[in-house]
Amino acid sequence: TDGGFAHNWLMDGMLSCEPGAPDFYMAAMREDYLNVFNADDGTQLWHRRFALQQNRGHRTAPVMDDGHVLYAWGWKLFCLTNQTDRQRLSVLDYKVDVPVEFGGGASEMVTFPDIFENAGCAPLTIFGVYIDDASNGTVPPVAAFTTGEEQVGHSEQYLAKMTNKADELVRNVADLGANVAIENMRSSSSRAAYAPPAFVNGLVSPTPGTIVNPGDPPVDIVLDINAASITRGAHTFYAFIDSDDPDYFLDSAYMDDNANYQIPAVQLTIVGGCLYADEEMEFGNSSDLNFAIVFNSGKLTDGDFDCFNVDGEGGQFWQAGLMFGNAKYRLAFHSNNWSGGAWEWTTLLADVNCGTSMCEMGHDSNVLLGYISKDQGGTYEPLYGEVVTFGFVDSVANYFDTLLAPARWNWLWKDDYGTDPPFDDTLTMGFKACGKVIGAYTDDTVGVLDNFVIYRYALYSRYGQAVNNMYAATFDDYDTGPNNANNVTGYDVAHSVGWTYDCATPEIAFGQVKIPFGGCYEPMVNAKCMDARPGGFWNDSALWLDSAYYWMSSPSLYHTVTHQPGILPCVSSSSDRNAWFTIQKADLASWTTEPESTIVCFASFGMLTADASDPTTFFPLANTANKWAGFGRGDVNDDGAINLVDIIYLANFVLDPINNNGPYPFKYSGDVNADGSYTTADVTYLIDYYFNGGADPLGAWEI
Repeated sequence: TDGGFAHNWLMDGMLSCEPGAPDFYMAAMREDYLNVFNADDGTQLWHRRFALQQNRGHRTAPVMDDGHVLYAWGWKLFCLTNQTDRQRLSVLDYKVDVPVEFGGGASEMVTFPDIFENAGCAPLTIFGVYIDDASNGTVPPVAAFTTGEEQVGHSEQYLAKMTNKADELVRNVADLGANVAIENMRSSSSRAAYAPPAFVNGLVSPTPGTIVNPGDPPVDIVLDINAASITRGAHTFYAFIDSDDPDYFLDSAYMDDNANYQIPAVQLTIVGGCLYADEEMEFGNSSDLNFAIVFNSGKLTDGDFDCFNVDGEGGQFWQAGLMFGNAKYRLAFHSNNWSGGAWEWTTLLADVNCGTSMCEMGHDSNVLLGYISKDQGGTYEPLYGEVVTFGFVDSVANYFDTLLAPARWNWLWKDDYGTDPPFDDTLTMGFKACGKVIGAYTDDTVGVLDNFVIYRYALYSRYGQAVNNMYAATFDDYDTGPNNANNVTGYDVAHSVGWTYDCATPEIAFGQVKIPFGGCYEPMVNAKCMDARPGGFWNDSALWLDSAYYWMSSPSLYHTVTHQPGILPCVSSSSDRNAWFTIQKADLASWTTEPESTIVCFASFGMLTADASDPTTFFPLANTANKWAGFGRGDVNDDGAINLVDIIYLANFVLDPINNNGPYPFKYSGDVNADGSYTTADVTYLIDYYFNGGADPLGAWEI
């Protein structure tokens, strides 16, 4: 099996080795599958399933003797033999999400693509597809294998491994009882027994009697829905595929019980609003192949695939999310869960892109991002790069679980019940975020600008209500090499930077810089490091999520870095460690338009460095990110300090810009009063600041 999914195969398989017949390999999975593979190339040929989910690997090893495959499952023994060509239903996708944008009509066609096909050798007849808002319990307990351009891609979930379409078919293998006349065995299916949700007007296709021949394209399920009644969020229901495949479930076939055999079901979800999506952007020096996967939510990286590559280091930033909160249980975030399941926390929802009426993310390349000096202010060259834009909203869920004893907040609700907890308007903070991620194309003359991208979120109230004591933080699983078991967290308050590195071999660092900082602008609030070993603190979601708002808001943690006991000095973990950065306090005013919004901004970076344990290593990067964004003004000669030299330098430029170099690397570093010009007023302002303790240099957003 593919190495990433080997843990799902709980027993040895069986090789057929029949004289005169193609070799095939059979193995069973804990998700109730019996799979048949081409023994030469590993291609899956077809599969059977079990309706009664035993999840008992030790009962599932097949054996073969003289053309008969004997297979034990639960309290039944199955015999699979060579028989005539037959039809074989193959479900390709068990959990499919489709977006329905706001403002739809009362009758709209919605397509759930590529749901099933005929993997057999004879025509397959579809007796009906029935819609119900309740499951029959046969949908595999795995993550959705998403389809469609707008859904999150890249990840090869193990469901895809289980349901690849067959390129070759073993034509002479059939299941027990396939030669029994189906018309004599099947009971009549009453459509009245199914109760579709109210927003489903009816089934469009496939219609009863549809014939699917071997080799036909996969079949879509098309529904007529009342889009006007779809509210924000997920609306899940089920489709039951009734066909003349006699034994899709080996333990619940027609011959077992004519009246009550199981019909395979798929989980369909209509998402009101927009689906999660991502875009890949490039940045930095083209020879470094730097890239960042940008999500249209608070998710920063996804543990299923590389999302942030700097200088060839693509596996260092494994899984992370942005979190907003203003109370212990009033947290909004989108992230893979941290306890081993395939589900996600989804209380930040993708929304229409700001400035548009569409869900699609914006992605522009070769965008002019300003001007930069590479010769100490002698000239200014255009700086180009990429910009990805998107929107999302908070919709906080209520995890209070009354079924527990005693009843309590249950962050692992979806682990326990397989569904998302209900959204709760009383917990939702009510903001819209207009997100923008910016990365510059650079060359070797620019320096650290090629080591980071900037995340900028403009937050405003959706309902015209202020939200106080709201904070923004990130929770980050950095697997910083060479050995992530030695990861610790660094923090420097003056330069608003936090990072993670291997304390035994500090040659790589990944982290974040809160922007803006310096002068009148608050730095990153704090940083934290925790153990992520199995059974440890971080993997106990009830503990760390219950603590999250305290970490954000406690005055005792302001401007500090803390480590879980036992980490320092440089003690190796049995697994790895994770970082927490409180970016800033982000109180939301009652304004309802983007220009009057609260800005949350940080640079996400990676560096190969001589000494990641030395905070000064990160000062040039932090200063450059801050200045590029439009802050850190007054340090016009870019030496990391504001002093008399800067005053003289700026005065010479203002009085004679023809014969004197300007501020660098960005010219607006000299616009210290942020009025958009370079005059003696800026010189006077800087003199007053330096000699008289006057107002700090101002900044303004330039990106």
